[in-house]
Amino acid sequence: MAESNNKDLDIARIQYEKVVKIRDERLTMIDSIKEQIEKFKIMYNDPETPKVLAVGLAPIPLEMVFSRQWWLWFPSGTILGLLLGLGLAFLVELANDLVRTPSDVARFLRIPLLGVIPDASEDSQVRRVDLCHAVRQAPYSVISESYRRCRTNLKLSGTPESFKTLLISSGMARDGKTSMAVNLATTFVATDKKVLLIDANFRQPNLHLLFPKVEVKESAEHFDFGLSSVLMHQCTPAEAVRPSGIEGLDIIKCGPLPANPAELLGSTRMEELLARQRESYDYIIIDGPPVLLVSDAKVLAGLVDATLLVFNASATSRGAAQRTIRELKDVNARIVGCVLFAARSIKGGYFQEQFKSYRKYQKKARLASSTA
Repeated sequence: MAESNNKDLDIARIQYEKVVKIRDERLTMIDSIKEQIEKFKIMYNDPETPKVLAVGLAPIPLEMVFSRQWWLWFPSGTILGLLLGLGLAFLVELANDLVRTPSDVARFLRIPLLGVIPDASEDSQVRRVDLCHAVRQAPYSVISESYRRCRTNLKLSGTPESFKTLLISSGMARDGKTSMAVNLATTFVATDKKVLLIDANFRQPNLHLLFPKVEVKESAEHFDFGLSSVLMHQCTPAEAVRPSGIEGLDIIKCGPLPANPAELLGSTRMEELLARQRESYDYIIIDGPPVLLVSDAKVLAGLVDATLLVFNASATSRGAAQRTIRELKDVNARIVGCVLFAARSIKGGYFQEQFKSYRKYQKKARLASSTA
């Protein structure tokens, strides 16, 4: 019995010694790993210790990587740069869908272009004047001559009776139709014509802000009368007509804003007003609302002899211009043509050369007239 117990104790002692030996070996290995880690930390934090292992010296190349024929690489790079530039310019042009040039009008709109009004930044003579009165305040400017060219093209587009009542409209707001209406009326007055300018924009009227309150004795009591007053039977057409301060040009301002503008503009009262004023004036120019925003413009287009559209070269997209023309044609409106407003010259393009030539020509003409 005692021998059996001693044998078990020897076996247990041997196993214990093995476990202790394994433990000591592993503790030694852990201490070695910790020591290596500390060494690596010291090396990593030491700025003088190199972090790259040099494998060997770089071999000397047997031949030049870059060709000695630089005359071949230089034109190749130039051609590649030009192609990239042309591609980028093409993408920019493709992304820009504005109606900017006469060629855009001919290609995408296919209606007569009666004139191009330059942007105010292109003409130094109009920078200090009201653009709605550019013809009167800056008669020798490029912009004024552009309006006169529009008048001439309009007169040559048909007989005077074919556009005696003329609606001026646009696709969207702030495209320049009010400036076009006022300046075009001023150019007609300069040819000894009697013109009536009517503000038919019941949404955002502007004519009352552009002309001073020139009153006459018989109309001083009812100076707030306007187009809406006539159409609502609140006054006679004669009571609504006001002098503009420009000889030969009378105006009918908007008047109080009505609740049913489209219905009033399409009433028989409006037809009677236009028919009566045709007998007293050579031309009746109507400043109307935008075609794409309200239905009023299409109603007016059915009452007048012709419609002149104004497209802003800096704001009107081709799609908007095409929709404007299509909606007017759907109501059988006669579109006499369009005007490109606020057009900018392109460097080296036709407009820039035309502006320079006109300034030189006008300067010589004024010098000749002053010395005569």
